[in-house]
Amino acid sequence: MPTTRNSAIVRKGDDLLWKTQIYADMKIICDGKHWLVHRNILASRCAWFNDRIWTLSKVRTARETDYRTQRLTKVIATQKGQYYELELEGYYHLLVRAFLYFIYTGVLDHEHLNNTSTPDNVVIAQLHRMSGDFDLWELKEALVAMCSKALDARLECYAQNPEKTIVVNGILDGVKYAYTRPEHQQADLRAVYVNFFARCLKRIGDSTTFYERIRDIPAFSADLLEVIGKKSWGDEGDNDNESEGDARAQRHSRKKSGKKHRSHKHKSHSKK
Repeated sequence: MPTTRNSAIVRKGDDLLWKTQIYADMKIICDGKHWLVHRNILASRCAWFNDRIWTLSKVRTARETDYRTQRLTKVIATQKGQYYELELEGYYHLLVRAFLYFIYTGVLDHEHLNNTSTPDNVVIAQLHRMSGDFDLWELKEALVAMCSKALDARLECYAQNPEKTIVVNGILDGVKYAYTRPEHQQADLRAVYVNFFARCLKRIGDSTTFYERIRDIPAFSADLLEVIGKKSWGDEGDNDNESEGDARAQRHSRKKSGKKHRSHKHKSHSKK
């Protein structure tokens, strides 16, 4: 098994391959852009690419629909035979670039993600959905951690921005993307949004926009109500425990004072 140091060296070398495109043998096409990549790197680190690259070796032209994402994927071989081509449909090119760069280096490319006019949390949700489509779980974990920080930043922006509706809409756009795939694919990201709103509902949930938007995402509304209900039940339970504890303390105090009183009475009778 490779050590952390050896893994870092390999990733550094792969970063060089990404930048120079030397020995590239496949072309990824999406959203009017293309990238020259290496089949062995993609196939060894992403099961989805491994399956498609195997298809490339068997047929010259094929077109299929991914059974989970319902997205068309066109697999063709160029006439010159220099590169195999894989065309992805329905993804934004900046997301595809960040996705491919992560496969090569294990690093999220913040610079290119921030070049979009879309709020950070929405870009993260879109990329998280894409990583689920392609079964890249390592990227999903990194995105969940990044989403928590992005939402905290949006909360600060909400406090300072007079146009609070814009901020709320930006956050809820991310929620919408987090609920576009089956629960088992995006449960971790959903939990981030649900816990965020459960914690900050008093600050953000006072706008009419919030309640209008969450009607369109019934699964999110149900998850949020469940978490808030558990939290309220837990608080009541804590209060009940405190009351019970106080009652026990009072009973213990009465018993103790009763013992003192009986002891004092016994001493008085002895003196007599």
